[in-house]
Amino acid sequence: MTIYATTIDLLVRFPRDFNDGEESRAEVLLEDASFWLNVWVPGLDEAAVNNEQASTAAKLLVVAMVRRNLLAPAVDDGVQSVNQTALSFQNTVTYRSPD
Repeated sequence: MTIYATTIDLLVRFPRDFNDGEESRAEVLLEDASFWLNVWVPGLDEAAVNNEQASTAAKLLVVAMVRRNLLAPAVDDGVQSVNQTALSFQNTVTYRSPD
């Protein structure tokens, strides 16, 4: 399987220092994102070898996926929004997919 982006690609587009253990986590996330992109876009491996635009698009998308994951809170309870009302005692919680 092709890994479409490296930690260097990530750092160039997301300029900040990695925290403790974050670099190894970023490497795993880059592999995961590359895997899923390859599953979602059949034939991308072959296209990326022969087409520089496809290769660059895959790299940029993988970096964006990992960047979003690194910016997400460390503990995700899956809650998208919470609405509360004092009178009539209403409480609404909307959940989202953590992926």
